[in-house]
Amino acid sequence: MIKSILFGYIRHGLTAGCGYLLAHGLVDQSGEQILISAGLGILGVLWSTGQKVAANYELKLAQKGMPVGMAPVSAGGVAAKS
Repeated sequence: MIKSILFGYIRHGLTAGCGYLLAHGLVDQSGEQILISAGLGILGVLWSTGQKVAANYELKLAQKGMPVGMAPVSAGGVAAKS
């Protein structure tokens, strides 16, 4: 739910920014749609990458605190063979 709210705010911010560019003659209507689409696409890629990096970091931290002899869990959630 938080992701959809955040994306909504970002989409409105991009729309407002493109509206400013449109009002000052720096971009036309088709350019506005392209800029908003590109901005949202780039944001989606960055968001996905950030989630994967954070999950990997949390996994590494959890494995450091494991008792000796316990099999570590891979990123996919399957216990690795020791």
